[in-house]
Amino acid sequence: MTSRKIQQIIPAINWWAVYEVEDEVEPWILPLVCWARVETVQGNIQVEGMVGDAGTDFAVGTGFVGYVYAPHREGAKQQAYDEYGGLLMKTDRRKK
Repeated sequence: MTSRKIQQIIPAINWWAVYEVEDEVEPWILPLVCWARVETVQGNIQVEGMVGDAGTDFAVGTGFVGYVYAPHREGAKQQAYDEYGGLLMKTDRRKK
């Protein structure tokens, strides 16, 4: 993982991180606690979501698929299927 230096954070109200988790029927949907403007070791500036499940950390990691915007978890789950359905297809096959 590339080291990052957080330069600024802002709230991420109603934003969620979507994860494909092996052996799980449904994708994991975790609420973002904030967006962070970060600088990488190479000097690149980017914006990344941060999740607060068991401590605050960057959302991008193992199984990360993307971000969705929705006012509640069920809406976020539907958005995840709408936006990343192709990436979540193996999850759909396990349900059948």
